[in-house]
Amino acid sequence: MPARFAWIALLFLLAAPSPPIKWLVIAASKKQIPPSITALKDLRQSWPDATIIASNDCSNLSPGLYLTVASVQPDRDAAQSAVARLRSQVPDAYTRACTVRPGSRLQLEIPLLDPSIENVPTDVVNWTDADRISQVETLPGHAYLWIRRQYVPDPNDPNEGRRTAILFFDSSPSDARQLESDCPDFSFTAQANRIAISCARAVAGENLFHSIDVFEQPGLEKIASAEHCRKPQLNSAGLTCQQEHVGPDGQLHLTPRQLPIQAKP
Repeated sequence: MPARFAWIALLFLLAAPSPPIKWLVIAASKKQIPPSITALKDLRQSWPDATIIASNDCSNLSPGLYLTVASVQPDRDAAQSAVARLRSQVPDAYTRACTVRPGSRLQLEIPLLDPSIENVPTDVVNWTDADRISQVETLPGHAYLWIRRQYVPDPNDPNEGRRTAILFFDSSPSDARQLESDCPDFSFTAQANRIAISCARAVAGENLFHSIDVFEQPGLEKIASAEHCRKPQLNSAGLTCQQEHVGPDGQLHLTPRQLPIQAKP
């Protein structure tokens, strides 16, 4: 690389903002959510701001762990002071610096767990960690979808109380707008100012039937829907998806479908 361009590259790197660092005061590290919740409840009386953070939201930590965190501190000294207090309750507590991933739940201040998830009964059979944790997806134009997984207590509910709300926000989750109140088997696609969201809405035998709603920014109006269709894709002509039907053999069959969408005047 010519010296001139090497200097330009170096200046660019020096000018780029450093990833934010948060210091985590950790009481427990688990591979599953239920024991993390147990540890969290044990902390709450002394550490009301205790929470659970996914190590995946930190680029420098081992992935696939759930960290029960007594507090999040801005620097090493504050973290060391906090962990010294915590060790009177949790002798093996420790601190870690977290390099926060851009666009992560931690960076956007989206809780890993909705508070209702703490109330999921311990004897549920079919719940997985994926049913418990919330997600965030980045959209074109620096907007986001918040996939907020919740629990609704209902002993007769066929989904054991699972709920998946889909919310949209530009910069702050506090300004989020709900697009779907419950969207099992969620998937989505986005192009320019349009978002297509697919949710399972019915069951035929052992097969899920989906519906797709298309929303348009900035007003987030619903501008199109497709029943019994999955795998949405948006293009300049509109929406394509895979039409669902069950044949006489009881097997699910998919056929391509094109749904034109008129541009807003």
